[in-house]
Amino acid sequence: MSRSRLTVSALVGALCIAGGAYVFAGDSKPAASATDAKTCDSTLGCEGCAPLDAKEIGAKLSKLKGLEGTWVGVSGPGKAEDHAKMKLVFHAVANGTAVVETMFPGTKEEMVNVYHPTADGVMVTHYCAMGVQPRMKLASSDDKSLKFAFVDSTNMKSRDEGHMDSLTLTIDGDRLIEEWTYFKAGQVMDNMTTKFEMKRQPQGQANATN
Repeated sequence: MSRSRLTVSALVGALCIAGGAYVFAGDSKPAASATDAKTCDSTLGCEGCAPLDAKEIGAKLSKLKGLEGTWVGVSGPGKAEDHAKMKLVFHAVANGTAVVETMFPGTKEEMVNVYHPTADGVMVTHYCAMGVQPRMKLASSDDKSLKFAFVDSTNMKSRDEGHMDSLTLTIDGDRLIEEWTYFKAGQVMDNMTTKFEMKRQPQGQANATN
């Protein structure tokens, strides 16, 4: 296995360390409607995140579409000299109504995140290398960050099974920080939080290396 493959494997291991039905925040009880709660907490899941209007949804989606292109690692898990071998690729699809993020393209650990609007917010589905598909809804945001919190997942019998539970994107020009939290056995595992920083790769350089 190459050093770059080892680096990606280490990061995937940090993201997906553990391990047909939907699992909802709260497990045995049905998912709450959007009017049942107005806040999101990644330790509790997102049962009705504060609804957004169409203008707000469009603004959040535009911020995500602004990530279009290839991003390379600056810092994160693994050896410092290998960070630049980590890549993320963002591109808009479906006539600009969704954004696909490909993590570690071209490797066997390749994973996909799909961001899209809902009737009252923005959702991301994380297609994890461990074979589960947690969905997270936009819980809070500011000028630079978007935080998504767990709503439900496919291919999990219980929310207590290990999975990525929240994602925070911090966007500062040509720098991007992704912070993922991991949830298992009823709690967020703080020692398994994964954070990595990326920088945008110039367009010409991206074409030359793809």
